[in-house]
Amino acid sequence: MLRHITPACIFAIALLAPQAQAQCPAGNPLQTLQGTWTFSTEGFNFPPTNFLASAGRFTALIVPPGPKDGIGLPTGQLTVTQTSLPDGSGARYATDTGKYQVNADCTGGTLNFNSGGRADQFDFYFSGPDEIVFVGTNNADIVTGSAKRVSAGLVNPVCPANPLTALSGTWTFRSDGFNFPPTMFLASVGRFTASLGFTPAPNVFQIGLLTVTQSGAIDGSPIRQEVDFGRYQIFPDCSGGTLTIPGNRPYQYDFWFNAPDSIVFVGSGQGDIVEGTAKRVL
Repeated sequence: MLRHITPACIFAIALLAPQAQAQCPAGNPLQTLQGTWTFSTEGFNFPPTNFLASAGRFTALIVPPGPKDGIGLPTGQLTVTQTSLPDGSGARYATDTGKYQVNADCTGGTLNFNSGGRADQFDFYFSGPDEIVFVGTNNADIVTGSAKRVSAGLVNPVCPANPLTALSGTWTFRSDGFNFPPTMFLASVGRFTASLGFTPAPNVFQIGLLTVTQSGAIDGSPIRQEVDFGRYQIFPDCSGGTLTIPGNRPYQYDFWFNAPDSIVFVGSGQGDIVEGTAKRVL
């Protein structure tokens, strides 16, 4: 029967067959995660009810000789900078260290680091060479998240002459979160335009200005096309900054660039805990 299978049939069978697992880097699976990543997480702890959210950056390093665990997997080091908000109270721009491992087949691995003083172990899976999804439970926390590898030019970016211009332009964003107590669930989408302005005389200096149009829902009650005016700042190293947006529920967000035209952010205000993403409109 095999002699009747044509080359076209063989090609079709090959397309339908499961694709072989991509090979791990020669010598050390840890290399698949090596580099700098931006991430965001959200979740909860019950009981008692605590809502959790964080965003930041981690850098995965290989530190020779790379100690191995009980089943022979090498262990790498994480350096983490993040803003984390367990129940609206937490640390901004906190730095910490952690560790990571990559499975022998390079499909994923584990991350271990603190989130707002809460130690978490996450299992992660690659959804592409530069993207992962992860989930973790520790101390009764239930947390999910995602991370993207930072493009090479943003790991140690060269700031423009005026760092504020790194955010200039119009962006669309989405955010979601919660407030406790009482429990309220929050979500919003919208656009903001970042531009440059000046403070009034006599102490004149340049500032970043935001014009925001957003629609949201608070426990199902809509807020439609609200217009607000805020401000922004950029970190000295141009890795991210802060957004301050007034309005029906004023927020201050800490954000990080994961590409020149993409950011992740986390923020709080009035007990709200909110995380989200934004992309520059091109």
